Amino acid sequence: MRIYVGGVNGVGKSTVLASVLAKHPDWKTVHMTGIFMDWLGFGQDYTRLRALPSEVRDRELAACIQEMMRVSADAPCFYDSHYLNMKEGKIDQIVGPWLSTFDGSLLISCPTPRLFERLQQDTKVRERGLFPKEMDGAASRELLETYAQKTRDVFVESARTHHLPAQEIVNTSIEEAAEQVISFVERLRSMA
Repeated sequence: MRIYVGGVNGVGKSTVLASVLAKHPDWKTVHMTGIFMDWLGFGQDYTRLRALPSEVRDRELAACIQEMMRVSADAPCFYDSHYLNMKEGKIDQIVGPWLSTFDGSLLISCPTPRLFERLQQDTKVRERGLFPKEMDGAASRELLETYAQKTRDVFVESARTHHLPAQEIVNTSIEEAAEQVISFVERLRSMA
């Protein structure tokens, strides 16, 4: 069972999935950005990844996912990634026709003020390159709201287009969000 998990940078996807795996150690998570960067031979060079032209990224991502899908996934496996990408204020769609190879789709979200606060704290650790450097806080919050809404729109449309069971999980509590992910897996299993 393969479940695509996307959301805006900093929303807590990896943290929620770590909580799920703590309860179900036989389940797996694939951090798609790391796998994709290895596929490209970029190591951990996010600058090279951000500079990659969209058409090259899309072609290589489709090939990388096609290769990942060759490996059996009997136990639930979560593919931690994004529906959209934002770099220096420019929003670009990530998901493509390959999404139909998944068994389900999750969107992890959280209220924008909380998300903005998380991102502000996170930039002390690493630069995500989301906002133009000259952009002030108010404009950044507004852009983040647009990014979150467009992500939600693409999530809904992609699930509809690819006929995927889907659920948005609002991450206001890691434990509650993890329980919702587990319930989603149980629902998918009951549909099989």
